[in-house]
Amino acid sequence: MTLNKKSVNLRQAVQVVFAICKPLVAGRQLKFNNNIPEDLPWVEADENRLFQILYNLIGNAVKFTNSGSITVYAGANKQFVEVTVEDTGIGIPQDR
Repeated sequence: MTLNKKSVNLRQAVQVVFAICKPLVAGRQLKFNNNIPEDLPWVEADENRLFQILYNLIGNAVKFTNSGSITVYAGANKQFVEVTVEDTGIGIPQDR
């Protein structure tokens, strides 16, 4: 697989994915929170793959969260950016 790397604004990418997922939460008391700092450095990534990963993570959270919130955080960690998706959904059973 060839990656087409470029500078990507992660905060804006998350906003786009939230907009795409918004119709999936129609009728639910579910709030999207983008807690990525506005001053977070842009990431070097394949934009299409990044959108696909974000959509998979956020879409999975939407699938298992009927009400509450889905929050995305990110922060610089040395030379990398660490992304966390947190939701108030049912979670994974402890035995799994």
